Amino acid sequence: MCTNRVLLTTATAALAVSTLAACGSSAEPEPPRPGTVVVSPSATGSTSATASPSATGSSSPSTDPTTAGVPQVPGLVVHASEYDVPETVSRLQSALGGAGTVVATLDHAENAASVGMSLPPTVLVVGGNAEVGTPVLQQESEAGLELPLRFLAWEEDGQVYLAYNSADYLAERADLDDAAGRRALEPVRQASAMLAETASGTTDPLTDGSRGLGDDDREVEDVDADSDRAVAATQSRLRQALQRSPLSIVAVVDHAANARSIGRSLTPLRLTLAGNPEAGTPFIAARRTIGIDLPMRFLVAADGDGDGDRGGDDGDDRGSEILAPDFSDLVDRHGITGLDEAVAAVERSQEQLLRTATR
Repeated sequence: MCTNRVLLTTATAALAVSTLAACGSSAEPEPPRPGTVVVSPSATGSTSATASPSATGSSSPSTDPTTAGVPQVPGLVVHASEYDVPETVSRLQSALGGAGTVVATLDHAENAASVGMSLPPTVLVVGGNAEVGTPVLQQESEAGLELPLRFLAWEEDGQVYLAYNSADYLAERADLDDAAGRRALEPVRQASAMLAETASGTTDPLTDGSRGLGDDDREVEDVDADSDRAVAATQSRLRQALQRSPLSIVAVVDHAANARSIGRSLTPLRLTLAGNPEAGTPFIAARRTIGIDLPMRFLVAADGDGDGDRGGDDGDDRGSEILAPDFSDLVDRHGITGLDEAVAAVERSQEQLLRTATR
């Protein structure tokens, strides 16, 4: 397994990313072991589902989308797409590549097939631009759990959708409710909308994600664990813990390095994406929209930064903390029920990873 660190550059701004998909080697890649997340350059997927009616799809998109049946997830902006999933994803990748960096493309359907399960076409694209994201992170480091931007394309009941988390959702997640926070988020709002419109071919979303925002019962909180070690050491221990777990590391985003690439400063701040399709696929089958919140995310921050402290780039001489979205809150956000044992298993795994990485 290669873990070379690469710097993905564009004409606009670069994102420093470590990703399994970016390793340069002449050797044949190892076939994925069961549970390994496939980071795919394509957007292909299977066309059958095994779970709930909400996870069904057909082979061609509808040409007359309505808001009927569109999932109402707090903070999730949903566009109907005029294209099939592969074309929608290709258009999104091109738009992201022109404005920033595509960090990862994850084919949830392909990952499901790798463990003997099936999903209709469902693809997550992660990407962003340091010029847009860094000002938000300078206001609140915890926003690093939700940046870079994430987009989910999927087909359901003959219609293709493209969704992303709204700037208002990011504000709620990171407590960016003051004037400075709102100013920092405005470019995120504009960039997300532009990218979604370009990729989907539609200008008006079917839902703006405002329903449910502010509802305490569906608000996503974070779990955290403190470490006496600096960010780099804690990140190393997190990587080791993940490599010994059933999860596969998809990508590591160094937010502070991205800030430096545009002449800005942040305290050390690194986001890790890691997943296991055996654990995640049943949730995506139950409600496709949760594919935007999978794989799991872990943010390593200088001690206190995840709780709202501001600072420069001198945080490596103090302790650190790891933050992750509370998985049961994510399940509630997407209105998934009936998977209590699976939720508990994921939470136990999450707790064990945090404990191992910080002890």
